Amino acid sequence: MLALYEEKRLSLVRLFTARLRSRVEAEDLVQELYFKVTAIEGDAASAGGGAALLYRMAENLMLDRLRSAQRG
Repeated sequence: MLALYEEKRLSLVRLFTARLRSRVEAEDLVQELYFKVTAIEGDAASAGGGAALLYRMAENLMLDRLRSAQRG
């Protein structure tokens, strides 16, 4: 899964930048995603992992960030 993250990293930064309108926020979220990917590396590899899981994790992180910002 880590190899997939590295392959998709630039795509994720572009996606986050477009949605959040901030390159800094995008880079921060991608770094947070990296830590999550490395934490589950063994489990995801045995479960099959894949791009869908990576993008779902990324989407969830972004939504959490947006909800947190709305709360204040």
